[in-house]
Amino acid sequence: MRYIKKLVIQNFQSHRDTRLELSPGLNVITGPSDQGKSAIIRALRWLFFNEPRGSQFLRVGATTCRVEVELDDGTVIARERTTNRNRYILRRNGEERIFEGFGHDVPPEVVEASGIRKAVLDDNNEIVLHISSQLEGPFLLAETGATKARAIGRLKGVHVVDAALGEVALELTRLQAEERNLTRYIKEREERLQEFADLPAEGEFLARAEELFTRAEEAKKRLEVLHNLRSRLQYLDEERRKTAAILQRLPELSVLEEKRRALDLRAERYLALKKLAERLATVNSAAAQAASFLERTRETSRGEAIIRTAEEKKERLFRLKEVRDRWRRVDREGRAAAEALQHTAGAAAAIPLVARLEEAVTRQAALKRVQQELARVEEALAKGRYYIAEKEKELVLRVQQYEQLLLRAGKCPLCLRSIDRETVNRIVAEVKDDRREKKK
Repeated sequence: MRYIKKLVIQNFQSHRDTRLELSPGLNVITGPSDQGKSAIIRALRWLFFNEPRGSQFLRVGATTCRVEVELDDGTVIARERTTNRNRYILRRNGEERIFEGFGHDVPPEVVEASGIRKAVLDDNNEIVLHISSQLEGPFLLAETGATKARAIGRLKGVHVVDAALGEVALELTRLQAEERNLTRYIKEREERLQEFADLPAEGEFLARAEELFTRAEEAKKRLEVLHNLRSRLQYLDEERRKTAAILQRLPELSVLEEKRRALDLRAERYLALKKLAERLATVNSAAAQAASFLERTRETSRGEAIIRTAEEKKERLFRLKEVRDRWRRVDREGRAAAEALQHTAGAAAAIPLVARLEEAVTRQAALKRVQQELARVEEALAKGRYYIAEKEKELVLRVQQYEQLLLRAGKCPLCLRSIDRETVNRIVAEVKDDRREKKK
């Protein structure tokens, strides 16, 4: 059977660095009050059962704590907690594994390696067999009779029988309740069926009524068809009478038909003659316009010669204007070049000076940018120094307030041990030392 060979507690409540060598079998921790005995039990529960949670058990002034056990087979189980990290470390058979993000439960690999877990009595009760605190009674003596019975039954395996009996009893109760519900439902359905005892006769009557209704619908449709046929017959009779009356008033219809056809032929000839007259008028108008145009354009050849001469003179005038403009531009550029030569007689000697001047201007601009950047940096540093000074004043005030609270309470807020003025001074000094280390 595995057992804890060595225990290391660092910065857990009142323990800065505590190391214990344990023996096989039962180990009892004794000593005066307020010396950290209960903190050892809490450290073991924190390691094996993830109790308590949070980070309130960190020693005053510390930022990390660690609890580590070494088992007799060489397995090492450790747990570390900082302000931003919470993890298990398992070293076994030369292999190291790290577990993070495990929530409220202990990683199964850690439980399997240690062999330490709570014993389950039922769905609502668990008991710790490996670790006992100062005020806990002997095993099961402080528990109720029912809890003792469940624990002994689980040790002997009777809980399996109890669970099976409980499940059978529940299933039997459920089946009996279901049987009662079904019996009551069947009785209610039978009583309800008595209300419909006359349904067969009603069914025959309904079938007869449906047959009569179908026949009535068919007769109604035939009646509507007959009404429509009678209306159409009346309309046709009326039209026949009107047609007969018109035929009686037109005894010479054939003669009128011949006259109508003759009029249609004359109308067609009239329309054709009208189109020919319109075309003749259009041709006469076009001929008159052509004669007038020929009369007006009799001197066209002479006019074309005049136009060609004018165009040639116009093109020559354009070329002369371009030559004049070029001559004027060259003359202006020559006079400007002469004046420039007179004013820049010593330009060769001034070229190095201009280059140096341009370099000086460039350096001055760069220096100005550097000065502006330096001013911005100095302004930012001044704001930072002011902010740091304000935070230093606030921190000093908070430390003084914390010191006064500790003196008034007279107890450590984490482990609830009594503290005196010297302990308070040491706590405040640790806070100040930690602040100086952070500043460095």
